[in-house]
Amino acid sequence: MNVKQMLSRSAAEGKGGKSIIANNDSALSMSSRQKAIDKMSVVVIIMFTVPAGLNPDPDANVASEKHADKQRALQQQGTLNLRPQDVIHPLFQDSEFFDTHDLVQVKYEMLRQVRVDKRPISQAAKEFGFSRPSFYQAEFNFAQSGLSGLLPGKRGPRSGHKLTPEVMQFVAEQRSAEPSLSFTQLAEAVQQNFNLRVHPRSIERQLLREKKRR
Repeated sequence: MNVKQMLSRSAAEGKGGKSIIANNDSALSMSSRQKAIDKMSVVVIIMFTVPAGLNPDPDANVASEKHADKQRALQQQGTLNLRPQDVIHPLFQDSEFFDTHDLVQVKYEMLRQVRVDKRPISQAAKEFGFSRPSFYQAEFNFAQSGLSGLLPGKRGPRSGHKLTPEVMQFVAEQRSAEPSLSFTQLAEAVQQNFNLRVHPRSIERQLLREKKRR
């Protein structure tokens, strides 16, 4: 092989080498671009798949905080309904105005349903989570004192017996209005009207004591 042929061969090989290098560079460039695209795709997917709880609706948060604040205020005032789940009237279902936790509002609307809308007492009492005796007591209190009459009575002394003369007078009135009431039902009526938890047996024993004194 002469010098000219060797130079030609070397040039040809050089071109081939450059072609291989160019191809390798192109492959590496495409690979880098693909990796960049993949990373962007991951970021986009993460952005659109964040759980809703991690990015809550500000308005929903504000409404929830207001509701919690109101419940705390009702509890401090002694007007928190301890059995909101018993209020099944449609007006109080998913309403921003009517609140099953607001005992005074629940009582007032129960009375209004009977007096204005002419609903049967038994039906209204059931839909608002009260017994018939509790309805009659609320009706009497409202007639005597207006809205303030719907406020629960005193919770009882911090010391001493819970069944004060005021509570026992209420129990006697309930039994007189509805003689078939059980002691459990009487205890529930006391809880609704005085926001006071008493055991049915406590009412029974106190009634026996009062009977012996006579």
